Amino acid sequence: MKNLVSSTALKSSQVPVKLSNRSFLPGSDHPSMPSHISKNPTETFPLVLQPISNSSAKNISIKEWVKETEFWIEEVLHKYGAILVRGLPLSSADDFSHFIDILNYELMDYTSGTGIRNVVSGNVSTASNELSSVSLEPHNEMAYTRNYPSKILFFAQTPAPKGGEGVIVDVREYAKLLDPEIKQKLQETGIKYIRFLQDRRFGGYTSWQDSFLTNDKEVVIKFMNEHNYDFNWDENDNLTYSQVLSPIVKHPKTGEEIWFNQPHSHHASYFYYHPDFIDSKLEPHLYPFHCQLGDGTELSLDLIAHIRQKIWLSAVSIQWQKGDVLILDNLLVQHGRMSFEGPRQMFVSILK
Repeated sequence: MKNLVSSTALKSSQVPVKLSNRSFLPGSDHPSMPSHISKNPTETFPLVLQPISNSSAKNISIKEWVKETEFWIEEVLHKYGAILVRGLPLSSADDFSHFIDILNYELMDYTSGTGIRNVVSGNVSTASNELSSVSLEPHNEMAYTRNYPSKILFFAQTPAPKGGEGVIVDVREYAKLLDPEIKQKLQETGIKYIRFLQDRRFGGYTSWQDSFLTNDKEVVIKFMNEHNYDFNWDENDNLTYSQVLSPIVKHPKTGEEIWFNQPHSHHASYFYYHPDFIDSKLEPHLYPFHCQLGDGTELSLDLIAHIRQKIWLSAVSIQWQKGDVLILDNLLVQHGRMSFEGPRQMFVSILK
């Protein structure tokens, strides 16, 4: 492999990314929230790869670039967790979709995902249709389900002119900072992930029709039974379902036990800082998603704040450039997005 080579570490943002008291960032007003992202990128987090020359970027086929990218994925992704490929001849969602189609990995759809996305080209979706004013805190993709992706790829078609930084967190580093008693408690009881999805006719945050890509309740019921969820429908055809999961999984390649969960970003307190829910005074389980201890005990806001603090203390920001492809080992690295102004187009694909 000779055309794609490792580069120097990313430069840190000239202006520190603000966290404390940031508008529409979950938990930003808690005293424990760090003032800003303070951790710098290193030579291996993320590992930056670039074409060896500008001419090679233009003259080599996408198929060959995919082959070289696969080599790096297999060799180092399970070690470093994050690879940023910069300078490939990709300029659109169609280009990225073509890149994904050639990759020798099994693709995965987003059925039952909590994010708001739409498919734009083949196996590529918008990264998030969440409001631009909202910051998405770092999280592992679909850690609230047993059917989670092993890898996730992001493509920057149009970076925002202001804000919109990507955020990545090495789970192995942040887990070391957590209070051992909190980790022990979550391991003893597991984490109960709850979703409340209204019927589409009520026009809520997201509907079960949108989340499961169907209007047929029988399709959803089959999914619930196949994945061993507890679920029920109310008299208005709204769906509530839940599942208790361990906070730890084994990495399929290394066998390492990984702290893999998201009680912070799946907690109803996310919506306490959301512009569409500012005036809502709902019971926690009536927000679109929520979580508890596995025995049904509520998680305190201070516990959630502790988790958020340790995550943000471990966070690294990425200043996107047009055409960037970020490849993450989903078990090892969390991802997030800061709020932004102006046009921004980011796309995503998830792999089994």
